[in-house]
Amino acid sequence: YNVHWNTLQAFLRRALVRDDLLNPAPILDAPWLFFFLRPLLSISVVAATLYCISRSKRRHVMLEYGAAIAMVSLVSPSQASYHQFLFYPAIAGLITLERSWGTQFCWGLLFTIMCSNLMGATAGYDTGVAMIAAFPRAWIVMILWLVFLLMLDPPLPRMSPPAITSAAAMIVVIVAIAVAENRRWIADVSDGASRVQLVAPADLEIEPRFVGSRLVTSVLGPDGFDDPSQMEAVASTSPNGKWTAFATDQRGNWDIAIRSNETGEIRFLTSSSANDLTPSFSPDGRSVYFASDRHRGYRFTTIYQVSIDGR
Repeated sequence: YNVHWNTLQAFLRRALVRDDLLNPAPILDAPWLFFFLRPLLSISVVAATLYCISRSKRRHVMLEYGAAIAMVSLVSPSQASYHQFLFYPAIAGLITLERSWGTQFCWGLLFTIMCSNLMGATAGYDTGVAMIAAFPRAWIVMILWLVFLLMLDPPLPRMSPPAITSAAAMIVVIVAIAVAENRRWIADVSDGASRVQLVAPADLEIEPRFVGSRLVTSVLGPDGFDDPSQMEAVASTSPNGKWTAFATDQRGNWDIAIRSNETGEIRFLTSSSANDLTPSFSPDGRSVYFASDRHRGYRFTTIYQVSIDGR
């Protein structure tokens, strides 16, 4: 997840999940709803696309290809500019099927706008429902997807009892997934670590360290750090020399742990499913400061602290 991605998935995240710095004013702060809508919309888009292609009254390979590419674009969490290249054959086919020069021009113009570098999601519309205007490329892709489906001219689906049962079962499964994801979301900040309130925070903070009693950090670029494995070597020794704090992915994701320099005992301080990295002891040695992307999206970090006593 990246706040600047211009995709339907990113819009759902921005609209429903709050972050006090990256996304301070969502339309509704409801992570549980995000976990429900994300798979529901993805499955619905895939199902509608496959139905229209399989039941099409107007068999045309470029229309079917365009519907499939638009489907992938809608369900993908990220969408780089080069992804639009995949639309070229489909748009060309769409234009050749139209007899009106005006309609051909409109499709070409719409596609040109979609491919523009100006179509990245913008943080300029970050308050409530105005956020909808921040995702123009996502809406253009959705328009193209609907156009391809309508031009395939499938019959209206009939909801038979088995189909209704299958749809109901799917919703039950999605609800179960959403509940599990929401529990994990809550657990991600329940391991005793607390967020550090920085005086002038940047969007991406990493490598907390102390100069005397003053906490300083390193600031990253808008894409976050490249490789969390690079952070494994970053370690910190406590002021009394008894402990070394380090990041480890021994349990499947990056956690902060401390190792006794006397006995070799290792104790984990965090248990979040997020990436916890670059630990640094406080001047009094009672707590460890670290960077974490918990609740912010992969590689988007801010600073947390946790007591070495687990309190």
